Amino acid sequence: MLGGETRMRELRFRAWLKREKIMTIPEYITLFSNGDYVLNWTNVDFENRRKYSAYYSHVKPSTFELMQFTGLKDQNGVDIYEGDVVEFESGAYAQGTWEFQDRGVVKYLDGKWWLKTNKELLDFADYCSNVEPEVVGNVFENPELLKEVD
Repeated sequence: MLGGETRMRELRFRAWLKREKIMTIPEYITLFSNGDYVLNWTNVDFENRRKYSAYYSHVKPSTFELMQFTGLKDQNGVDIYEGDVVEFESGAYAQGTWEFQDRGVVKYLDGKWWLKTNKELLDFADYCSNVEPEVVGNVFENPELLKEVD
């Protein structure tokens, strides 16, 4: 960009560890030429109020799901990641309230962010300019939320 400042988009990820059934935000991710990964993160044990660090060496891609940050936040300031289930008000607006709430899953397909509802596939960034979504869970920790989406 001539005469201006160029800003790169922030790239952040989270990982769902399948065996442990926990969601974590890696501090760094290393990809090796053989296709294995190293994930390093710090988690917080809220019950015992302490931090602990975990390091996984040469993790196979089949043991976790990596999800990218969309760069967007919900109406409460919560980061929205791929795989999040969001709710939003839609339908006709009458007497100070929306007709109904709808729900969708955030997906990354063909280089673009999408919102998959039970009715359609919507351009997520464009849709967020018209409605304020709220993250209500994700596909791994809250699979029961998908009943209304599929």
